[in-house]
Amino acid sequence: MKAASAALITHLATARMMRCADLYAITLSGGTTYRFTSLDMDLKADGYTWKGGSPLIRRTGTRRTLGIEVATMDMTVTWRAADTLGATLWSDVIRLGILDGATVEVRRGYWDDWAADAIGTLHVFGGRVSDIDGGLPEVTISLRSETELFDVKLPRSIYQAGCRNTLYDTGTCKAVRTEVSCSAGAGATRVRIATALTQADGWFTGGIIRGVAGLNAGVVRGIKQHVQAGGQIIVAEPWPVAPAAGDGFLVSAGCDRTRATCAAKFNNAANYRGEPYTPSPETTL
Repeated sequence: MKAASAALITHLATARMMRCADLYAITLSGGTTYRFTSLDMDLKADGYTWKGGSPLIRRTGTRRTLGIEVATMDMTVTWRAADTLGATLWSDVIRLGILDGATVEVRRGYWDDWAADAIGTLHVFGGRVSDIDGGLPEVTISLRSETELFDVKLPRSIYQAGCRNTLYDTGTCKAVRTEVSCSAGAGATRVRIATALTQADGWFTGGIIRGVAGLNAGVVRGIKQHVQAGGQIIVAEPWPVAPAAGDGFLVSAGCDRTRATCAAKFNNAANYRGEPYTPSPETTL
């Protein structure tokens, strides 16, 4: 059963004409929430102002079932060139992956007068951003309900030889990140960059590279392979645009998750979370 205020229950039971609109609250992984409505004008509801007009947001329907089935919804967002999410253009929101880890709550509001506060709102759907498909200036965002978290396999920590930490995570790994500045040489592609880095083969493999100047500024990529010859950096996922000669980057060393690397490369053996002497599955006693 959905919760509703007494005023809304009375309105739904007695009103001869309904004024209603969808309300979308998008909360980024950092905690910032942005509010939009499907109507072409700003609306007031639940103590907030919901932005209308653009971007245009449409959604698919939902269904309610008993149990812990994972509910889904598709939300289509269409924007104009100057439309923003906060201070960021929607085109950059999609390009930079700003919606990764975001949650969306969909509510339906009811009004007597569009210029006044809503009589009340009803919860329609709540979920996490799963996939984003499409291109500019329209994408379809797939949402999955929080019950998806029940699909996480337990126990969370499994005995294994390699370290379970996420590199540079401040809660468990605690390795100090040192970023090295470099710039792209001529002939860079969307997956391979030649630099003046001189570190040994593999020093940056598994690390992170971040664009700081050029069309890829602000974009972060994982490093699939680092080759000393030519200071080559091969990224795990292509850059949005092939870097131009002179574009600036910052790179961080990678880790192969062995205890030896943790101690020698990062001086961080105290935070190593692996069991290096775990027998391999083929070992018999």
